[in-house]
Amino acid sequence: MPDSQDTALVRFFRALVQHPIGVLMISIALLGMSTIAAKRIPLELVPAGLTGSRISINAGWEGANPIELEQKVLKPLEKELRSISNLEEIVSWAS
Repeated sequence: MPDSQDTALVRFFRALVQHPIGVLMISIALLGMSTIAAKRIPLELVPAGLTGSRISINAGWEGANPIELEQKVLKPLEKELRSISNLEEIVSWAS
C-alpha cells in the first residue's frame, strides 16, 4: 500500500519497478521512434539555400609559434574544407 507521505517521485519510481514489461515496451517504442526520426533528418555539409562560396575561420593557439599553428591547425582545417563543393577560395593566416 502506498504511504500517504510518499512523494510523487517515489510513487513514480515504485510504479516503474512494479511494471517492468511496460517500461520495456515504452523504451522500445521510444527507441524505434527516435531511429525513424534520425533517419529522416537530412544532413548537409552546407545547408540548402546558403549563398556565397567563402568561409572565414579564425583559429588561434595561444603560446604556439606561426609555423606550429600552420602545421597543426591551419593545414588540417584547409584539407577538410577543400572537400566542400563550390568553395571558391580558402584564405588562412598564422601569426
